[in-house]
Amino acid sequence: MDRTGQKTALRRFLALVVFAFFAYWSVILAGLLGWSTTPRGPHRLTGHWHLPLLAIGAGVLGVALASRILGRRVLSPWLLLAVLPAAYFILVETGVV
Repeated sequence: MDRTGQKTALRRFLALVVFAFFAYWSVILAGLLGWSTTPRGPHRLTGHWHLPLLAIGAGVLGVALASRILGRRVLSPWLLLAVLPAAYFILVETGVV
């Protein structure tokens, strides 16, 4: 494998590790919304409003950093992928789903 091939492989591996780290914490933070003694409903979200915001922030950061490491545009439709874990847990915990 030549030098540019090694560099490309290393960049892809680093981008994958960075994305996996932040995606993991995004799911963990979104999942913490369910750990509460209050019954499910919109009032649970008002008590823990910061958890979905942190989950979205961690997901967006992971996607943006991975895109930047790979040399692609940071602002892309892939950033919407970062909102999915938090949006799912918000819908479940407020009783919509």
